[in-house]
Amino acid sequence: GGGGGGGGGGGGVGGAFCASEHGSAADFAEFMVADDHASARRMVAGTVVNVRRGELSLHGFEERAGTVLPRIISTRPLVLGRVPGLGDGAAGAAAVDEKAKAVVAMVGQVPVLVKGVAAVGD
Repeated sequence: GGGGGGGGGGGGVGGAFCASEHGSAADFAEFMVADDHASARRMVAGTVVNVRRGELSLHGFEERAGTVLPRIISTRPLVLGRVPGLGDGAAGAAAVDEKAKAVVAMVGQVPVLVKGVAAVGD
């Protein structure tokens, strides 16, 4: 039998997660701060991003091995963590809202944008 979708929402200690109503979603994702607003606007679902100094970036992929932490912007997460404002209080929510952010997949199956020709297994 197929699994159903998650509940309508929730929060734990720190309060920073919610569950989707969409059972067809296939990843666990988190809100993360982007390095700037211009980059955040280009971080659409399927975009490969880099985590640098704890922030999402479209740069730095050419850096030395071990410093590149690629992630993919989520399309439709089943579970979403670090939701801005949940469990942060008004001051925490206001501070997060000032920053550019995107939803990045942490685990699961996520479609990826590809430039050029791609084949199964690429």
